[in-house]
Amino acid sequence: MRLLLASLLLAAPLAAQQPVAALVTEYDRMAARPLWPGFTPAATPVAIYDGARTWLVRHPHPPEGFQATSLVPGAHVIVGRLAAVRANTHADINGTPTATLLWPAAGGEPAPLAAVLIHEAFHVYQARAHPTWFGNEAHRFTYPVTDSAAQALQRLETEAFRRALAGPGSSACWGGRALALRRERAGRIGADAMAYERGNDLNEGLATWVQWVARRGPWDSIIPAAGFGPDGVRDRTYAVGPAQAELLERFAPRWKAELSADTARTLDGLLDQALAPVSCRADFTRAETDSV
Repeated sequence: MRLLLASLLLAAPLAAQQPVAALVTEYDRMAARPLWPGFTPAATPVAIYDGARTWLVRHPHPPEGFQATSLVPGAHVIVGRLAAVRANTHADINGTPTATLLWPAAGGEPAPLAAVLIHEAFHVYQARAHPTWFGNEAHRFTYPVTDSAAQALQRLETEAFRRALAGPGSSACWGGRALALRRERAGRIGADAMAYERGNDLNEGLATWVQWVARRGPWDSIIPAAGFGPDGVRDRTYAVGPAQAELLERFAPRWKAELSADTARTLDGLLDQALAPVSCRADFTRAETDSV
């Protein structure tokens, strides 16, 4: 009986025996899609802490103590959490930029976790290829969160972007309205605050867009219907940034090449250029504006 059970265990797919193997399989499947020019997630070393062990996959120089394992192809493993694997982010591990992932304590399915790991691998790519794509975090502390008029414009702009993604027939109209509100808001909050938003649109916004494309998530759910509060400045870029990227994908097919070629370009600037020829107009009702 024991021999039979052992044989069945060995015959089972690796993914069924080892959740990390299932995650890596999903990751490689997503990595095969054309996500971004020059971005090769399958060639990016990754580190995964599953709550008990740290797995290094396709890492050229595993630190001392890691042992090769056949449970996950191309992996080395060590008991415990490697200190550098502290969050879903990217870190230098033994001289090599590495995407890192913490398995949720409550558990998680391989596909969404693989998409998060794609997100972090894109940050590794960004740091190398586009080091200017970030927001100055010092400006987060001086952001004018108490400007109620600017916050009202932010709420309307966010909702306009949400409607642009949700309604294919009116994407350009609502996208144009969102940009008009954004221009008005930019005049109130100042250059530093707007630069912070635009930098994080490029940094977290694009990484989230790549994550969403990899997972093939529904675009009409990336911006919450409730929007964002005054202190949700950074969180908002994870939603409004990919919203702009997806609208660019629809209306300016060459946007990725243009953005990569010129460090001065921004997502909203490219989108404004793409939607300039559109003559339709969308707007909120008086009741909607008053409610904000």
